[in-house]
Amino acid sequence: TTGKKRSAAADDDASLMEKLKADFKAQAAKSKKKVAVVVIDDDDDDEMDQPKKKIKKNNSKSGSTSKPEPTYKDMQRVYAEHCKKTTDEIKDYLRWNRQTMTGTKNIVLYKVLDGQLRGRLPRCGMCGGKLKVAEQDDNDAKNGRSYKDGFKVICGGAFDEETRMRIDCAFVCAVNDSNLKRLVWLTEEPTEEEKEGLE
Repeated sequence: TTGKKRSAAADDDASLMEKLKADFKAQAAKSKKKVAVVVIDDDDDDEMDQPKKKIKKNNSKSGSTSKPEPTYKDMQRVYAEHCKKTTDEIKDYLRWNRQTMTGTKNIVLYKVLDGQLRGRLPRCGMCGGKLKVAEQDDNDAKNGRSYKDGFKVICGGAFDEETRMRIDCAFVCAVNDSNLKRLVWLTEEPTEEEKEGLE
């Protein structure tokens, strides 16, 4: 057979994305039954109500960020923020953060969830290649590895200019690995100056 199959463990989890989707629909149905309360603001301080730019800044020189492990409620909040967007709109977040944009809508959405809650993936420390979030597969189950939410971080390797060949990389870790130094996640398109500062 061609292509990698998802592991039975990942299927048994009823998929985190499927759980989030079901919880979101249930919450939406509950909220339709509630009575809406509208607050009218007659104050003249409208400039205070203007939205602020949503780019998260970090004062550290390395640009790395250390965030606590996100809760399921955090995931629900971010899922609700992005689930109704088109795949292209979701991919914009990955593009702005220089992350891989491959996969189904659920995988692309999980990459944004992971990035917004944990931070942007850095370059691979072993080869300098691009790290990416991937689904757990049958090989992981055969080797006794199980990853949080059925997703892992892998490296696709890097291109070696000297030999003019692509070099494979064996880097693999869990999405919540504390040794993986995450970077600041951008929630709006960066300016030209900010693009230059990205790895």
